[in-house]
Parts: sequence; structure tokens; C-alpha cells
Amino acid sequence: MRGVYDQAISSIKEEGLSVFLDRSVRYSTLKLKRLFESEDKENLQKWKDIKNKYKGKRAFILGNGPSLNETPLYLLKDEFTMCFNRVNMLYERLSWKPDFFAITDDLVYMDMLDDLNGKLLEDFEYSFFPDITPYNINFKEKLKARDNVLWLHTDTPGFSLNLPYCGINQSVVNAGLQILAYLGFTEIYVLGVDMSFASHTGKKLSSRDWEAKDNNDISHFDPRYWGKGKKYHTARVDIMAEKFDDAYKFFTQNGVNIYNSTIGGKLEAFPRKAIRELFNYPEEEERQLFIDGINPKLSVDAFLKFWNESKVIKTVEEFSVTDEVFTTDNVLGKDLIRTAILSHIPFGPYQNKYIFIDRNSNILQKINNQDEPK
Repeated sequence: MRGVYDQAISSIKEEGLSVFLDRSVRYSTLKLKRLFESEDKENLQKWKDIKNKYKGKRAFILGNGPSLNETPLYLLKDEFTMCFNRVNMLYERLSWKPDFFAITDDLVYMDMLDDLNGKLLEDFEYSFFPDITPYNINFKEKLKARDNVLWLHTDTPGFSLNLPYCGINQSVVNAGLQILAYLGFTEIYVLGVDMSFASHTGKKLSSRDWEAKDNNDISHFDPRYWGKGKKYHTARVDIMAEKFDDAYKFFTQNGVNIYNSTIGGKLEAFPRKAIRELFNYPEEEERQLFIDGINPKLSVDAFLKFWNESKVIKTVEEFSVTDEVFTTDNVLGKDLIRTAILSHIPFGPYQNKYIFIDRNSNILQKINNQDEPK
């Protein structure tokens, strides 16, 4: 009881009495709804059908932090992956699509609703959402019925292996860990969970809600992620860190091994294991995985010419939006993405380099026709 009291006082201090009262009313309304709702037998059966479906296998869970720009994501092509929120902004750099997908944030959900009701969910084996969020936002009534969607009950914080009952615990990643454990995965590697969020510069809507004014988000892999017009919540990194500590204890006790393979970042709840330690592809196979991310029709000879003879940029000042193709080293490339991604698609890192291709260039068409770049 003391913990609940302390949490309430902390919430009032951090976010104000009005936000605390609004949240309390919303949560109370949700609990009242639960008393009178009928059991969703179809959803419960779906959960029973997928329990331990992937027993003993390994999976990768991707946050959306900027360290993804330093991560050789092409290595994950034949792995089980779980991703979240606006991961589709990353598709243009990948040869694979995630197996599992989830959103728990109401602002992200509403912002992406057109995509969710469009074709986006066709990309995934299964997608997971709260039926009603703890803030009493009904996700279920807004989404078109789909066979591959399963609904979570996220009313109560904490960790569970008795899904659909699942705590969000300050991060959709924590919900994802519970889902993967329920599916039977016993080895989970975390990528792109940097735990570093920049100070807000957008329009403040409330004590915890903001609206971005520009495409200058440095807290995610793409500056458009929390870009112009996007609404988002303030991240409480201190509480997130505590919840990840709780996650490590819970899953360790239940035989699920979680490792942090994020490059850099501030997440220290899980033991670290470098992503390169997890793969042992021969050079030719790894090169083909990288080529597939650019275009699977590109021959090795054409790629090598493309890779070795393109213009090399060594400083930010040398970058020009008129460059059709250029390469950088891995140090400059990861930082240049924030500027160049509006005009160029970045690929890498591979062999400590990135290659950037003009979005409006016909060079991709040449590649499609299996012509060597001139």
C-alpha cells in the first residue's frame, strides 16, 4: 500500500494534480467497464493456440533508438524479430519484415491508425495491442477485425506469463518481452533500446504530452520518427530503468535469458552481448545479406563496383543533396543519417562503411534492371 501512495505522490509532483486526477478517473472508468464486459472467447482461444509455439528458440526485440543506425540489421534476415510503433519507417533499409509487432501507446496508435487499418498489419505473423489502455482508450473498437491481431489486457502493471494479462511497465519493450516469453522464446536479444531521450523542443500540450514542430528527432533512428506534427509522451527514463531491472529478475526466475545487444546506450539491466558474437556468416553470405537490403537483384560484381567506386564523403560539409550516391565511414555515416535521410536512403554499416542513395535517382531502376551503375 505504501508503494501505491509513494507512486501517487511522485506522479502529482512530476505531472501535476490535474493530470493525476484525470488519469485516476480514466483508470477507474476502465475498471468499471471490466466488471460488465463479456469474455472475449475468440481472443482467449487465439492466445491458447500460440502459447509456446516457438519454444526454445531465440528472438530479437528492437527498440527504435538511434543506435539502430549503427547496427548491422541485415544480419537479422532469418531471425525471429519483434518490433514496435513506427518501425515501418525502417523498411526502406531492410530486406526483411518483423514477425511480431506491438503498440501500447495511445498517441502512436491514433497517429498510425490509417496504416493499421490499411496494409501494415499484413506484414506480421502476429500483432498485439491493448484492447483498452489503462487510460481508457479503446483500441479494439477502432481497428478493423483481423485474424493475426491478439488483444492484451494491460490494466495492471507488473510482469506476467499468463497472457493476455500483461503490464506495460513504462515501455512497449517490456510488453514485448512478456509476449515473446509466452510464445516460448527462451533467448531474447534487445537491440536499439538506448534509454536516452533528448530534451523536448516542440509544442507542450500537457505536462506529459508534446507535439513536434520539426523533423529533428534525435531520440530515434529517423529524425521524422517524432517528426513534424507527431504527438508523443514524455519518457520517464528513471522509471523505465527500474522496470527493466524488474524485468530481468522476473524473466531470469522463469528461465528466459535476456541479453542487451544494443550498441552503446544506457540500458544496463540485462547482461551485454555484442551482436557480432551471435553470428558467424562466411564473408560471401554476409555480403549477400547486405546486398539484399539494397536490392536482391543486384549482382555481386555490380555491387562491388557500386561500393568501391562511389564518391567518398569525409566531412558533413562535403555532403550535398545533389549527390546521386556516396559512401562514408561508420563514424560519419551514423551522424549524417539525421541530415541526409530526407534526400537519401542510407544502408549500413557494412565493412565499417555506409552507402547513401538518392531517393529520386534512377540508379535504383538501373539496379532493378541488373545494369551496373555508371
